[in-house]
Amino acid sequence: MTPRLVFFDVDGTLIPGHTWDGILAYPGISRRKVIWLRLSTLPIRILRRLYLLGQARFYQISMQRLASLMKKWTQVELDEMFGWVAGTYLQESYRPDVLKILNEYKDQGIQVVLVSVLFEGGVRKICEYLNVDGAIGTRLEIVNGKVTGKLLGDACIGPRKLNFLRQYLAAQGISLQDCAAYADSYYDDAPMLAIVGMPVAVYPDENLHLTAIEQQWAIYPEPWETRGTKKQGAEAP
Repeated sequence: MTPRLVFFDVDGTLIPGHTWDGILAYPGISRRKVIWLRLSTLPIRILRRLYLLGQARFYQISMQRLASLMKKWTQVELDEMFGWVAGTYLQESYRPDVLKILNEYKDQGIQVVLVSVLFEGGVRKICEYLNVDGAIGTRLEIVNGKVTGKLLGDACIGPRKLNFLRQYLAAQGISLQDCAAYADSYYDDAPMLAIVGMPVAVYPDENLHLTAIEQQWAIYPEPWETRGTKKQGAEAP
């Protein structure tokens, strides 16, 4: 099929690592705050490893703690940080082969949208850096021009990601069956891949690779070159 719109996941798909690492590395955030974040999320990381905390709740708490680092920031300060992450921090991380696929869609005039657990403003900056059409991500609450340090709704992750996609497509007048999606993670992305018309597992983790074979989804690259190198579920900040 020729899709009307193509979703590309960011973490693990467009880049091998995680965009939140760029936020934690940003010079404008003190090391003291980063250490606090690591320590404050240690209990939930332990609970998650013991399977005593669900993945959705785990990410919701983790992204909330990450948002708290930016409390009282202005939009200008946010844009400066997200621009630094999209360009300076990630510039050597974008996978050339995946970008080639993305650019081929652009050359055909097909709309390309990036989707990530990263804050929406950060995804927009990546879109600007890559000259991509649209951005979907976790939303920060901003009141009176300042970040409150809270999330606006759910983190854009796992099954909850579908609500973000549906909301975006409703404004476009496009159905999920008319879309393609490229993504890497079983937990984070399988619900999205299962519902679009053209799913592609890109550098998939082991569970997603097996699911793609079972569901007869396309796999890139093929043969699978990442077996045993990816954990099942990303380690949140």
